[in-house]
Amino acid sequence: MAVITFSAFSSIVGALFGTRYVSNTPANGWKRLGYDEDKPFIGHYDGNNKAIKNLYIKNTSDDSYISLFGNVENSSITNLNCENVDIFGEDSVAALAGGAENLIITNCHVSGKIVMNEGCCVGGLVGTGYALTVTNCSSTVDISSYYNPDYSAYIGALIGYTEDSSFKNCCSTDGIVSGTRYSGGLIGYAAYDCMIEDCETKGMIVKGRVKNLFSIYKKLQNKVKTFDEVYDFFAI
Repeated sequence: MAVITFSAFSSIVGALFGTRYVSNTPANGWKRLGYDEDKPFIGHYDGNNKAIKNLYIKNTSDDSYISLFGNVENSSITNLNCENVDIFGEDSVAALAGGAENLIITNCHVSGKIVMNEGCCVGGLVGTGYALTVTNCSSTVDISSYYNPDYSAYIGALIGYTEDSSFKNCCSTDGIVSGTRYSGGLIGYAAYDCMIEDCETKGMIVKGRVKNLFSIYKKLQNKVKTFDEVYDFFAI
């Protein structure tokens, strides 16, 4: 697998989209594509089975959509590895997309560390996602949040919070998910007709109160299940 250093990736993006996406303060790392709900990333990104290494983001403001692609709509991301990410943000935090709607993710894999600062919705692939189609993806991440009983919710190794989404042949392995409420080995919280097929967790440690059946999906792997308003389950 070919590897692109993150500094090289930043240079390419700067040349294609303008330097506004490359942080003027290196200490804070990457400035996301798809900055917010009014300016989402819309397109089709094929990573060509290459890896971006050492993605670094440190956002200490109350901004949302802290990730490589920020907020994404009506798009696809395929064949991309993000290795050894180091991300810190407030709300809707992830490696690939902080927020997403109508997004197809295929053959993407992430590893590293993600920390959420008292906000909501953090995941390895996507923080907050609606109408996702996720296939052949994996996550090996340590995800944590600063303790706050009123926040720090919806934390999952793959997805933080999602609705009307489907997942097939996905897994999370050898990571730690730690939060106050709604933490999951795969998905922090899933609502409204989510479907999961042939997915599993391996060696995950989940800490905190969990209200998501997908947290214990290792008992249901290799089966097709559709859930509507799944909640009130605890990790085992």
